[in-house]
Amino acid sequence: MSTNSYPLLLISSQEVQLIEDQETFENEVFYIKNNELDNHRIITTDGFNFSLKGDALPALSMAELTCLVQQSLAQEGHCCVGKIMLTNIQEAFALCQPR
Repeated sequence: MSTNSYPLLLISSQEVQLIEDQETFENEVFYIKNNELDNHRIITTDGFNFSLKGDALPALSMAELTCLVQQSLAQEGHCCVGKIMLTNIQEAFALCQPR
């Protein structure tokens, strides 16, 4: 799948990655096996959710997205992530910016 809308969030069951361009997107999805495609989703800045096959998916709740962002930040070594509570998609994008 390719997309024309960047940035986007690439979400797996354990990680949230900010993808800022097509080249990075292609590099990240290159090694995902066909049987793993259903374990990933894309979220656009306007909140639309898609599978890597391009199918529309129901949006994650803010609680679900908060949990994924917290988990991802904790894996990167950030502390106090339990205090994070997202209220909109843009906050998720802001928190996933490289530091």
